[in-house]
Amino acid sequence: MKKLLQTMAILCLCNISFAQGRPEFTFSYFKQIPKGDVVPANAITINGYTGTLEESEYESENPQTATTVAKLVNSLKANGTADINKCFVPRHVISFLRGDSVYLHVLLCFECDGVRFSTQSQTTNVKSEAKREKWMKELKQWFIAKHFKVQ
Repeated sequence: MKKLLQTMAILCLCNISFAQGRPEFTFSYFKQIPKGDVVPANAITINGYTGTLEESEYESENPQTATTVAKLVNSLKANGTADINKCFVPRHVISFLRGDSVYLHVLLCFECDGVRFSTQSQTTNVKSEAKREKWMKELKQWFIAKHFKVQ
């Protein structure tokens, strides 16, 4: 019971709520649309980056995955979102769902360990680069486990 309460508290900090018992989300490629190109109707914009979600993999069956990924996302947000390196070329995204609606996108660049949240308009200072690197490696492994290519 204590573990469940701790997990729920962590998820609430990041605005990740339990939908029908646990968070539901997708892992996706983010295909960025170059400036000046025609923007398709299914494009989304996350903190100024416009692109489409490709080859999405829905995740809700395994509560352990949902809890672990939600904790990693919360840890990244709490640690800070400013760039450590400046490349930030996002190619992956985690989209958290409530019913049929997305309420949070987490845009990721595994080359520079960059992260952006759709609910956060400005980046915040990073408290620990080492922890961020560790958590990004863990998230990268979730994408690899779902058969996504990661650079």
